[in-house]
Amino acid sequence: MFERLPSTYAGKDEETLRDHLILNLEPRFQIGTTGETFNKSGKTDILMRHEGKNIFGAECKFWRGQKAHHETIDQLLSYLTWRDSKTAIVYFLDTKEMAAPLKAIEEATPQHSCFVAAKGKRHESLLSYEFHLPGDHSRPCRSRFFAFTYRNRPTLRLRRPALTLPAGHYSVLNLSSTLSFVSTYD
Repeated sequence: MFERLPSTYAGKDEETLRDHLILNLEPRFQIGTTGETFNKSGKTDILMRHEGKNIFGAECKFWRGQKAHHETIDQLLSYLTWRDSKTAIVYFLDTKEMAAPLKAIEEATPQHSCFVAAKGKRHESLLSYEFHLPGDHSRPCRSRFFAFTYRNRPTLRLRRPALTLPAGHYSVLNLSSTLSFVSTYD
């Protein structure tokens, strides 16, 4: 979505990008999906509820480096109660070069004080981890980190033939299908 139509999202702030995610999530799962919703100690960017119970919480951030990454994990974990166990961080990377930020995420995440284990990659820009809640080592929390290239600056639209990508190349992600993990988490 963000990578497919970059000029649509250029110059948008985190809240606007979050609202676009909610617009895609709400009809797919047909459950209560809200933005900036208070939960425990703060407002989480995306909160999905079913039958009065939280089933998923997410934070949306522009990538700002490893220190900010740890602060984002702290923020997300601080919003969780002991019943909350499925989360995500959605990063918008203002760069065409994704390798360095993805490497930084992979290197910094195990250094977080609540880190339990890496749970693998679904593909190069979707990483899975397990954390424990702050102060409660017995309560696991599964989290997925998504990364999307996002040009914060308006881009020129050039007319050129469509690019054909080799099989298995993940340059464009459909967020609705990517976030289907909410219903398939084990």
